[in-house]
This record gives sequence, C-alpha cells and structure tokens, in this order.
Amino acid sequence: MSRAALSRTVIKCDIRASSAGSRYRQIELDKGLKEVLDRAFDAARGTKHPIEDAYVRFDGDSITMVVDANVPRSWLLADFILRELRIALDEYNRSENAEHQLRLRVAVTFGEIVLNPPAISGDAVIRAARLVDAAELRKAMDEKPSVSLGLIVDEKFLTEVIQHRERGLDPTRFKAVAVDVKDFDGKGWIHMAEEAPEKEFNATVVNRFENSEIDARGAVIGVNNGTVNAPK
Repeated sequence: MSRAALSRTVIKCDIRASSAGSRYRQIELDKGLKEVLDRAFDAARGTKHPIEDAYVRFDGDSITMVVDANVPRSWLLADFILRELRIALDEYNRSENAEHQLRLRVAVTFGEIVLNPPAISGDAVIRAARLVDAAELRKAMDEKPSVSLGLIVDEKFLTEVIQHRERGLDPTRFKAVAVDVKDFDGKGWIHMAEEAPEKEFNATVVNRFENSEIDARGAVIGVNNGTVNAPK
C-alpha cells in the first residue's frame, strides 16, 4: 500500500454490548461480525463499484474499513451499508438465539487517509472512532432494542453526500446530535435503520355497474371485449 495520503471513506463498526455475558459469547459475536461482513461483501461483489478492494482491519468486537474514493460514497452508504450490511445482519440474527443477537453501531466519514496495513492514520479515522462512541448513538440504540444497526455520520458527510439525495438517501431521516468524546467536540447525524413498515391495504374501491354499486375491495376486475367482468 502507498504511504501517500489519499481521499478515502472510513467506516467504523462496533458491536453493541459485546462485553456483557461470558467470554464465549464475546467470541461468538466477534465471529458473527466477520460473517455478516463477508455476506455483505459477497452480495455487493460483481457490481460496477470495486468494494472488494476495501481494506478491513478487525479489532475483536470492532472493525475499521477504508474504501478508496473511486467507490461513490452515496452508493457505499445507501447500497452497501443500509442495504447489504443490514440485510446480512438481519439474516444472521434470525438464525441466532436472544443471547447472540448482533447489534452494530456504525460511523461513516471521509478524508485524507494514509493506509499502510495494519496502520491506518488520518483525521477521518479519529473522527470515525469518536462518532461510533457517541453517547447519543448508544442512547438511541438503548431506546430502540429492536433496531440492529445504528448509523452516525459527521456533518461533512451529511453536507457533501447525503444532502444531494443520491441513491435514495433522505437527509430528513438523520437526526442532529452533539458529540463530545475525548478530543472530538462537534455534531453528528444519527439514522436508526429500522424495518420499513409494511403498507396496510385498506382502501375502499366502489364501482358502479348498471346503476348499482359493488364493493370491490381486494377484487380483480377485468375487461373482456368491452364487457366488464366483476365478482357477483
């Protein structure tokens, strides 16, 4: 790897409440994190964006991922993290008992990064580490125990990536919070990746045939040679 600083995206993932329970639970959660990430990479492999070239450093119950700038940041957030990583996480949790449910805090930012494995250095690396430890993110996940992925980005990422609404990103779904962790004092933006609610079908459809009304909720109505066929 080059020692030159290059513009890169930094993703920091940390397992929520990984230290609770036995040492064997911690081992299983660490293995689960790697499995989830492998599934997400497999799902995104073969796209036009070379996500498989990302460098990932595992640090027990957390990972630091560095992605080159040739991978669009809007795609990285919307498609890789909020879609593939979330799907992989949900699939993993469906096969695990309550004790081994995996919940992730994820921070995303970008900047000039020097990558010389296993060393990763740059202000963005520090920002990501501080953001993922934000008290407000921990609180948000405590308040919504059914949510398996809590996301936080810095203001730079919100302004330069999310605000442009590419790949369906919606800035109104990100909540501003104060982040004060060690040497970082700034603003973060939190998004809780909740399950999208199923749309309830309760519309009333009333059609008129020969001056009479038919309640056609849930019915299939076809037209055959100009004649309307409706359920009797």
